Amino acid sequence: MIMRMVLWAIAGAVLGAIAGFALPGVGIGGAVAVGAALGIAASLLSPPRRGTTRPSVESVPEEAESATLRLREERLDIRKERVRTGDVAIRKEVVEEKRTIEVPIRREEVVIERTSARPGEPDGIVTEEIRIPVKEERIDVVKTPVDLEEVVVSTRSVEEIHEIDERVKKEVARVEAIGAANMAGDSVGDEPRA
Repeated sequence: MIMRMVLWAIAGAVLGAIAGFALPGVGIGGAVAVGAALGIAASLLSPPRRGTTRPSVESVPEEAESATLRLREERLDIRKERVRTGDVAIRKEVVEEKRTIEVPIRREEVVIERTSARPGEPDGIVTEEIRIPVKEERIDVVKTPVDLEEVVVSTRSVEEIHEIDERVKKEVARVEAIGAANMAGDSVGDEPRA
């Protein structure tokens, strides 16, 4: 910053000297002084070159006993947003399986018993036929759907911890003594007291 002011003052003095030669009636010394003052003013009003920053300097009056320098830091502001990550499809499928069931069935059998005839009932010898119905149970399978179970599908919230690594900036105070200044108090970099 001071170097820029010096360069602008020299440039203004040179221009003032040239103006002093060109304008009769104006002395060279006065023209140089005016040119130097204009150069210093131009250095203060001109923007700094690209890539350089002009630090903010606040002067403290000499009668002040203390001054405050406010330090700031970046804080991470975490925001959460619900996004759709996918779908779960539930559908019914019909599958076949073989079942074996033992079923008891009844059937009738013809039993033939021979006994001696009773006396006194002779009719002669004739051909005679007796029919006896023989029955059995037959199996008839009927399939009917019945309720087996219910499947309930829902969502639930599960919390897990994710770590986020991010670089943040923080202003720190750097104290340097100029001249024979004495310092007392906390050292630089200490955490503020609560």
